[in-house]
Amino acid sequence: MKSLGYVAQEGESEKYSLTLKLFELGARALQNVDLVRSADIQMRELSRLTKETIHLGALDEDSIVYIHKIDSMYNLRMYSRIGRRNPLYSTAIGKVLLAWRDRAEVEQILEDVEYKRSTDRTITAPKSCWGFWTAFVSRAMAKTTKSRKRGYAALVYRSSTALA
Repeated sequence: MKSLGYVAQEGESEKYSLTLKLFELGARALQNVDLVRSADIQMRELSRLTKETIHLGALDEDSIVYIHKIDSMYNLRMYSRIGRRNPLYSTAIGKVLLAWRDRAEVEQILEDVEYKRSTDRTITAPKSCWGFWTAFVSRAMAKTTKSRKRGYAALVYRSSTALA
């Protein structure tokens, strides 16, 4: 915490105090409160119509962070929780967040990602092979374009096989 700047040591003592970096973090989180409040009604209606889990997420570098969720009405549902991070490349919400960006920005976001296989269906791209990487980005852009046209994205077992 000290090396990250969230606490400061008081002289040579063993006492620590919180820094303004925590205040900054809290203030940033509060910016999302109005967004959650505004989205909640539409998310509940969408959940009522589809009976599926509905997520609201924010792009943070190469990840998504879940900031609000309405659980599925089915007993079996995707496991997720508010505040959890997931990679953009293996989530439907990541695909949606990429769908509204141009190709150059998507390439920039994805080029330094360390692709990790979460399930046997997770799509990964070895950066050592530029041709494969270019094809991967092309496929990702085609899928995000499709998501943009439909207005939603769906992925099955790309980031987790866990059900709640």
